[in-house]
Amino acid sequence: MDTLRFTLRRIFRKPLRSLLTILQLAIGIWLVTTLFSVYLVGMSELAASAPTFGASYAQLRLIQVERQPNRTIYKPVATMTNRDLSALVDESEAIEAAFFYQPAFSALLYHLDRPYRVRTVARVSASFAEAVQLELVEGEFFTPLDEEQSSNVVLLAKTIADYLFPNQSALGKTVSMPKRTGAVEKFQIIGVYEELASGAKGLLDQTFVITPRVASSSSEGEYDLFIQSNQGQMPEAISDARIVLSSHLQDGVELQVTTLEEQLQRQVAQLNNLSAFLAIFAFIALLVSAIGVFCILLVSVLERTREIGLRMALGASRRAVVKDILGLAIHSPWSFARDSCSRIKL
Repeated sequence: MDTLRFTLRRIFRKPLRSLLTILQLAIGIWLVTTLFSVYLVGMSELAASAPTFGASYAQLRLIQVERQPNRTIYKPVATMTNRDLSALVDESEAIEAAFFYQPAFSALLYHLDRPYRVRTVARVSASFAEAVQLELVEGEFFTPLDEEQSSNVVLLAKTIADYLFPNQSALGKTVSMPKRTGAVEKFQIIGVYEELASGAKGLLDQTFVITPRVASSSSEGEYDLFIQSNQGQMPEAISDARIVLSSHLQDGVELQVTTLEEQLQRQVAQLNNLSAFLAIFAFIALLVSAIGVFCILLVSVLERTREIGLRMALGASRRAVVKDILGLAIHSPWSFARDSCSRIKL
């Protein structure tokens, strides 16, 4: 108790120094807490993605490979059409669904004079909704006929619908948005959906507006498609896809396959790298905080040189002196913070 009373007297004599000690410790603790929070949140998101979508989805992309003396050039080749989607599902027992998903552009969405900046407008095929388990709040998804006719229909994410149409249904309303050609046209809202499942976000970009892709009957088509395999049959699904799409693999064109599982592994590696960087930064911050606390205590000890000498001359042991100094280091920040909180409440 004597040590505590002595420490409290020192605190109120030097409040600014005590506050400085608190800040030094708080910065270090905050950085360490942030590090673990980022890591745990990231790992929990990835863990939630893996069981649902981990081994079920793959992205297939046609790439034109041009090998030059000093470099290799990779260009996407847009030749896949709806016929390829049908062939993949019909000719492979391992493929449950196939769909196109192409993030097209960002856009400024308008309803009357109410604008909303959309980060991603995606053009998808009619099979997209069932394949990714899209949850509709209201309305319905578009049909293959909408694709063929290039209908001006659109589905909005719930966040956008709530903003543009507060306290009312968005179904049947119209919004203005630039099409692929750049011309501004009106689209009729036929559905509102919830955010994509966490696993789908690992493979697909975050989407806020969904429109039908323009179905192509000529050689022009898509360079990306996605397949959903039956449980545990991803290798067979990829093998079948290579056979079905073999007609596209000519003149240096290759099929690039990326599974969601590989995407998750890359994200885990990136998260680990980020965590390592934050750990180094947090260690440096803790080291700086410790040095700061040490310097503050050193100044306090130097100011009390005569007092310490007098106490030792009167019979105080070295252990008692060290105990007082450690008490100042431990009790000062805590006592000052507690006293400050009490004053605020009063």
